[in-house]
Order: sequence, then structure tokens, then C-alpha cells
Amino acid sequence: MSVAAQSQILISLLFGDKLNSDGVEFGLDGGLAIPTLTQTEELKARYTLNLGMYFDIRIRESWFLHTGFIVKSPGGGANISPYTTGISSIDDQLDKSKVTRRLGYIHLPAFIRYRFPNFLFLEGGPQVGFMTAAYDRFRIQSGDNDLEYKHDLINQHHRWDAGLTVGVGYKLFHGRGITTGVRYYMGLTDVSKNDGIQQNRIGYIYVSIPIGRHDIPE
Repeated sequence: MSVAAQSQILISLLFGDKLNSDGVEFGLDGGLAIPTLTQTEELKARYTLNLGMYFDIRIRESWFLHTGFIVKSPGGGANISPYTTGISSIDDQLDKSKVTRRLGYIHLPAFIRYRFPNFLFLEGGPQVGFMTAAYDRFRIQSGDNDLEYKHDLINQHHRWDAGLTVGVGYKLFHGRGITTGVRYYMGLTDVSKNDGIQQNRIGYIYVSIPIGRHDIPE
């Protein structure tokens, strides 16, 4: 787990009750992320984790603003064909490797959420991100050992990302417990500086856990 993610959990546990107030719920948000990229026929989605902190702010009776930070927001994909890195001492070994592209972001969502009386809700809105890491991971199985090489790609990518997200979810225990749901992020910016346009596509299956919450009046 990254230092940023560890710091986020610590802040949440120490100050969770102080970050809640009437009409505001604060907590941790995380789960399964399934990222891929457009314009890459061979690329397949990869399965990894996302983690963030959130604020649900009541605007009107059934309307909320959902915002916060996704400090571990992954992009990229799997099943990239091996390629030469220009480092002759390792290129021969990488020829039979499995390659996964890993892009890391901190994303800031700003969703409008409508909650129905049965605590099912719909949400949607913009999401802006800043890239913190970009590399291809080569993995080679040699006997009983796995060899790994990371090829840095940060200078081949644009640091900023932006797009739109839609989602559906349900708040358990009559609106007073954890939230579970699914989201889909459609990036609208080109993430790569190379030829062709590549955009992020990320599916999220998540759980939101309120920390030190004060119930938002229903």
C-alpha cells in the first residue's frame, strides 16, 4: 500500500468524527477497479484495487454532492506484447515476458447524486486526475522464480486526465450504514504523448464506509 493511502487511512481514523457534521458524511471509499485503454486492440482489462476518501454533502432533500479524493486510482491494462526497451543486456530475456501497463492517478470526483426513498441512488459528473506513476511491468517465470522489470513511461504520458463518471448504488441499513455500488469512468483526454489517442476506461465496484459519522437527517 502506498504512503498516500496509508496516510489517508490514518487521517480518516483520527479525524473522521471531526470531518462529519449535520448534512455531511465522511468516510473511506474503495474496492475493485477494472481499468483499460482505448485504441489498443491487444490490451485487456486488468483487475486491481482503488482506495479513496469521500464526502457526501446534502444539497436538498434527495440531492447530494459526492466528492473527495481517490488516492489510489489505477489505469492501464494487461496483455501487452513484449517489446525491446533498448537495454541490450535484458531485451533477450524480456522476449517471453508478460507485460502489464500500470498507470497511477489521484482522482478528484465531483458527482451529483439523487437518492430514491428506497435508498437506491443514481450519480454522475466529472472526474479530474493527476498521474503519479506510469510504467510497464515485465514478468518472466524462470524455473521456480519470477523475475520482474519495470520500464518507466511517465515522460511518454500527459500528467492530467479528465472525464465523466456515471454510477448506481445502494445505501444499506435504511440509509444509515455502508454504501455499495458500481461506477464507470470514461476518460475524455488523451493520456499518451505518442501517436494515436488513448483514453482511460475504468470500472469500479466499491464499498463506502462512513467514519465517525453523524447521521444525515432523512
